[in-house]
Amino acid sequence: MKKIKVLWFTNIPPGAVSEKIGIEKYSGGWLTSLEKELSLSEDVELIVSFYLDKYLDEFRIGNTTYFPVYRKNSKSKLIRLINRSRNIVKSDNEELLQLLEVVNKVKPDLIHVHGTEDNFGLLAGKVKIPTVISVQGILSAIAEKFFSGIPMEVASKNEGIKIKILRKSHLILFKNMRRRLLRERQILERSEYVIGRTEWDRRVSRLLAPNAIYFTGNEILRNSFYECVWQPQRSKSKIQIVTVLSPAIFKGLEMIVKTASLLSSYKEFDFEWRVVGLDKKDAIVKVVQQWLKADFTKLKVIFLGRKDEKNVLEILMNSNVFCQVSHIENSSNSLSEAMLIGMPIVASNVGGTSSMIQNQKEGLLVQEGESFSTAAAIIELARNWKLAIEYGKNARSCALNRHNKRLIVSELISVYKKIIGEDIEVNAAV
Repeated sequence: MKKIKVLWFTNIPPGAVSEKIGIEKYSGGWLTSLEKELSLSEDVELIVSFYLDKYLDEFRIGNTTYFPVYRKNSKSKLIRLINRSRNIVKSDNEELLQLLEVVNKVKPDLIHVHGTEDNFGLLAGKVKIPTVISVQGILSAIAEKFFSGIPMEVASKNEGIKIKILRKSHLILFKNMRRRLLRERQILERSEYVIGRTEWDRRVSRLLAPNAIYFTGNEILRNSFYECVWQPQRSKSKIQIVTVLSPAIFKGLEMIVKTASLLSSYKEFDFEWRVVGLDKKDAIVKVVQQWLKADFTKLKVIFLGRKDEKNVLEILMNSNVFCQVSHIENSSNSLSEAMLIGMPIVASNVGGTSSMIQNQKEGLLVQEGESFSTAAAIIELARNWKLAIEYGKNARSCALNRHNKRLIVSELISVYKKIIGEDIEVNAAV
């Protein structure tokens, strides 16, 4: 049987490529995991393309062929600064010509674009090859919640002059996102096929991609999280809370500070809140610290910086409660990994989170931006430890089903076949 030749376009180089070219990699683990499993299929020939800031010829690792696309990125800090100051945006049309060269060389049966954040999705409508778009984050929704936790004027006042001089202020980041979301809307408007994971992205896709047929496709998580099971060992005197955050302003760092402040005032409740992914020197940490006059030592908030897969897993396994505090999410990978190992969880009920975790069965969902309910939920789990353990077991069972490797690969191949064969049932779009 002839294999389906599938061309992926990804926002970041896959894990195998990162190792080859020496890029330190902390994100995109789910994509690397999916790539690895799909490349083993007898039904698919996988080719992966991505932008790279250096010239590199096509190469092959295992069963997968890689096509790096050179993206110009000046080595001069001065030129990069001038470009940001002038709001110079790289021409999508110029880069699309490069992408079309890859398409013409590969001659795939199907194109799969992972994410709407970059310009790969603009290929839809420009090629006669069926193109499916996987929704990751939706910029239009993120922009709406960008300053939900930290007001724009607060960020501007507290982020420091250096950030402004380098044109990396949160206002500039927001304006750049606004420009990219206009492109995202073009991509979705012309999309014929969309793959998503949650009720949230299904509904938003119905709005932004009204003519597209929607499919569900879950993610394969990093392998080590399938193999480890969290053990309910807790010190009687202290509870270890953990949150995995990126430096984005809408991820809710100020919620950790406000919630930790409330927990600190609660009698006979000792805790430590460990934050993975942020360092004390990060701009967002300084903004929150100055705005809320936060003494992280007194609040017992510890910043651990960016960690690799092994270290993240070790930190989670040695913690008692995982807490998601973000103001907007689709399907949080860090939340999924915490569920997969079976941790007690408190999560803000935003975006697609309610599709990931069932309240009072697999964890506790709280209103986004409410430090009082978040603090109360953490205390509730700590005070009802048997129930917290039961939530964790239920979360693991749910996650094992949702992130089943064989099922995910099988369903994705089925989607590919339906798109190519146009064998699509009417209810697939419902």
